[in-house]
Amino acid sequence: MVLTGGLASGAVGAGLVGSILNAGLGPIVASAVAATVVGLAGGLLARRAVVPPIIVAVAGITPLVPGLAVYRGLSQIMAGQTLAAISNLFTAVMVGCTLAAGVTLGEWVARTMRRPRLPRRLLGSRVA
Repeated sequence: MVLTGGLASGAVGAGLVGSILNAGLGPIVASAVAATVVGLAGGLLARRAVVPPIIVAVAGITPLVPGLAVYRGLSQIMAGQTLAAISNLFTAVMVGCTLAAGVTLGEWVARTMRRPRLPRRLLGSRVA
């Protein structure tokens, strides 16, 4: 269940990134939206699979990690193309930060969706 959920959330995340990039928005916005959806899916699927949400989220964001941008940036440094290298490395760092923030936001939204709506004092002994 965890493997299937992680693969499904990874495929959905990669599809979202591709769709948003084709719409003309940048890689940072695309990564933020996809990571939020992956975090939300991870938070909701984790309860069903009885695993921590981070396990499903990590499996889902792995395809979104900006490894190629880091490689290009380092390669451009070695080739002497400093400005392009800085641009690629900055984009990679920002995509990494938005992935972390998006997954955290998605898991937080999933947790608030699962939380009971009544105040604790009214629930009495039903609170686990």
